Amino acid sequence: MDQTHIDPRTELVQISLELAHSALKKNNLEEAQNHYREALSVPGHHPRREHDIRQDLKTSSDDQIRQIPPGWGWAQDALDTLDGLGLGNDDTRAWQRDLKLKQGHDLLDKGKHRESFEIFKHLIIDAEPSPAIKERLRADISQIVRDYMRQKAVQHHWPLLRQAAEGLQVLVVTGELQDWPETTAHIVIEMDQSRRRARNFGYILLSIFIVLALGYLCALIQG
Repeated sequence: MDQTHIDPRTELVQISLELAHSALKKNNLEEAQNHYREALSVPGHHPRREHDIRQDLKTSSDDQIRQIPPGWGWAQDALDTLDGLGLGNDDTRAWQRDLKLKQGHDLLDKGKHRESFEIFKHLIIDAEPSPAIKERLRADISQIVRDYMRQKAVQHHWPLLRQAAEGLQVLVVTGELQDWPETTAHIVIEMDQSRRRARNFGYILLSIFIVLALGYLCALIQG
């Protein structure tokens, strides 16, 4: 009777990967990393080994950010583990950037403007060696911030909008955001409509302050 021969080295790799996967399910990243190292140390040709490790850690990272609240730190550590294993490449670096972009977006939605803009700023700085990547990040960040500010203007959340305008200076000083006149005009229109309905003098002063702040920031961006 014919028997399929299985290379014991292939079995060893598979066992190590299964143990690593089980460790990830238990949120034990250190144990998982040890098993991945065991799998990588097995000699021979294993065409899917590196790919499977990358995907396993990527999936685990994605699962963490879907938690409530999201496990941003753990998700980042999972992707950084790929660098520690010598498995970092263009795809994994794109995953890391996307994760930070999502974290910055999440912080912005929660009103944590300074933390959000610090993440955006460092993303752009880290992308400096690659103009193409830097341009994509700049476009993504600009869209996220513009959508947020428009939303807060429509909802008449002026304090949050003012904080966002102030936090924006973290990025403006490096001139990374541009093409904002349309957004500013949209916000000014919303403020003007609210001001006409308003009867509270302090509310009107706050609206005027935000308009002036936005105008100043746009002048910096364009200048």
